[in-house]
Amino acid sequence: ITDPVELASRARDLRTRRITTSTLGLGEGFNEFLLGRLAEEGGGAFYFAERAEKLAGIVGAEIGAVLSIVAPDVTVRVRMPEGIEIESLNAYPYDRDGADRVYAVGSLSSGQSLTAAFRVKTPSGTLGQRIEVEVRVADRNNTADPQAMVWTRATAAEVTGLAVDVSVTRVGAQLDAAAARRSALELNQKGQAEQAGKFIDAAVAQLNAAAGGDAEIVEIARRLAADREQYVAQMSTMTSKGLFAGAYGMLKQRRMAENAPVLRS
Repeated sequence: ITDPVELASRARDLRTRRITTSTLGLGEGFNEFLLGRLAEEGGGAFYFAERAEKLAGIVGAEIGAVLSIVAPDVTVRVRMPEGIEIESLNAYPYDRDGADRVYAVGSLSSGQSLTAAFRVKTPSGTLGQRIEVEVRVADRNNTADPQAMVWTRATAAEVTGLAVDVSVTRVGAQLDAAAARRSALELNQKGQAEQAGKFIDAAVAQLNAAAGGDAEIVEIARRLAADREQYVAQMSTMTSKGLFAGAYGMLKQRRMAENAPVLRS
């Protein structure tokens, strides 16, 4: 099988049967976008090794993580009213179960933490209307109690001055910047450098507009703008793969503790 759509479908099907797909690209001879998508659809991880010397550490970390799984096959189930749009900023794949969306996060190992972020968009409505979205986190063995998020429609004057949780908006900005880098990189590799530049410009403008004066988000936008030139220029294969790996890692927001288990020979 060589068709990317069919390969992704196979990885997704294996995930539903509790078989995880992780991918590893070595050197220059692989398609990073395909391997990244297979890992996403398969609930696993994508790894990049510039040289063969790094393989042992990567494989050891992956096997160590598999052997120390504490939350297998984590999912985030979102139940929302009709007309509500929701987007996984981490680019997690999802399946539909009736009106629910079930996002596949993957398994979590001992010492591992993960930040999952979602953007909710609501249609226009009447003042005072309540909108409720229910979120339920589960793994193969346990299901947490559902958590309800409720919004009430208000006027712009009523919203102005409300406290903003910057710990949330900053993560969203980081993920938006990472997604912009990955999309611009894909355009660059397709020979669409001008479009890649425009994509970066639009993402920078969106970040600045949403910053609300927060210096950290403004800095995220500044760094993205500073990186624009490399996405509109011709780049080496290794540079492309390194940039993709960096954006992928930022999107997935997985972090390991310093004492996380690693299988060693």
